[in-house]
Amino acid sequence: MSSTNEIRQEFESNCGQLWQSIEKYAEDGLTLALERLEHSSATASFLKTFNDPVWGTIELYPWEVVLLDSPLLQRLRGIRQLGLAHLVYQGATHDRLQHTLGVVEASERMMRSLSRNREHRASFGKDRDTLIPEITEHHKYVVRLAALLHDIGHGPCSHASEPIISEGFDADFSAASEVLRKYYLVS
Repeated sequence: MSSTNEIRQEFESNCGQLWQSIEKYAEDGLTLALERLEHSSATASFLKTFNDPVWGTIELYPWEVVLLDSPLLQRLRGIRQLGLAHLVYQGATHDRLQHTLGVVEASERMMRSLSRNREHRASFGKDRDTLIPEITEHHKYVVRLAALLHDIGHGPCSHASEPIISEGFDADFSAASEVLRKYYLVS
């Protein structure tokens, strides 16, 4: 199994311009959030509750709220999740920021379901399975943060603008694709 550092080094050496652009974007976007985390009582605060028409009540941890309030995520406000669908279906108006909150809630529900399934598989039936790994608090936080940050790279018009962006980084995208295939393609 390859280490994250190995993959990172390959991206850095093979996808120069793209890697530098992504690194600068991430650094600029996270600087304010990291400063706020260091100087706030984010770890001592309470959960923040959001009411969502699809998911109902969504709760975010204080450190997730710091990231949600950062320019990195707030720029998703107004980028429509469903493109021009609202012109035909007037209710289809949610944006990528609202979508992101829903993805966090969906990931939370999936982890709860997997944990419950693990408990049931270990406790019931003739073929009890006690080898299913437990979802730890660390796993939960990592998955929730991945859900919260999964859309930060989207630009205007979302997926429709990706071909235009990729034209400027064609060689780097090809190199990145090769690196990903090398490490993650199951043969």
